Amino acid sequence: MNTPYNQPVYISLGSYGRMPHEQAIALALTAPPEDPLLGTLSAACLQVCPQNHGRLDVATAQAWRQRYPSVSWRVHANVQVERHKRIVDWCDWPEERDWFA
Repeated sequence: MNTPYNQPVYISLGSYGRMPHEQAIALALTAPPEDPLLGTLSAACLQVCPQNHGRLDVATAQAWRQRYPSVSWRVHANVQVERHKRIVDWCDWPEERDWFA
């Protein structure tokens, strides 16, 4: 779905904050949000965000690609990818090189 500017604006799952990833994905795909200036936001590419509950691991990413083949994915900084939460930001690069790797 395109905006009045003929360019899609994609949904960030962070707009469904504090929901589990699966619930946020379902809402984004079945009832995409609308904006008065931008029109209906597109679910063709979904941004996975740290505001949602759950951890993103390889198995989950593979399952989403199989379950939602028409969706492209992008990952927001600080998405939980490890078993224990770890706050890392770009400014932490020198001390957190292992995390960025």
